[in-house]
Amino acid sequence: MHECDECGNKPANIHLTQIINNETTIFRLCEECARKKGISISIGVPQVSLQPQEQNSRQDAAADDAVVCPNCDLTLAEFKENGWLGCSSCYQAFADDINNLLLRVHSAHVHRGKQYRCAPAGMLDDKELKRLRKEMELAIRSEKFELAAAIRDKINDATVQSSCGGPGES
Repeated sequence: MHECDECGNKPANIHLTQIINNETTIFRLCEECARKKGISISIGVPQVSLQPQEQNSRQDAAADDAVVCPNCDLTLAEFKENGWLGCSSCYQAFADDINNLLLRVHSAHVHRGKQYRCAPAGMLDDKELKRLRKEMELAIRSEKFELAAAIRDKINDATVQSSCGGPGES
């Protein structure tokens, strides 16, 4: 572990990378020196102290300590503090809180995957593709090579081209 670039005494647990005019500078600082320079070291959500809600937050913290993963003994409070799950069982143990977190951050509970800007043109589904391949095999066995070649071309065209940038498009 590196020592603090500022004081040289304590271990540097804050690493800053600054890029100015394509020139990279790396700063390694201890927590104390970072605070002196006005650098926030908190990675959690800032706590706003409101008098009426302090009692509720204490109750919430106690409730968070009561929710524990049965496999690794990680508490919900520990998960909220460091943002890391201890094992795969934590996903079930903290399911409601994880879902609420995903809803707040991503506005959805479910990952929908990448959305295409345009639908592929001429794409064949698996059933149609299998049917064409069998038809091509029969044409080859029957020595109808021109028909087999036409079917092959149809399969290739449907699996290669798309309306989002097929051959000839730029």
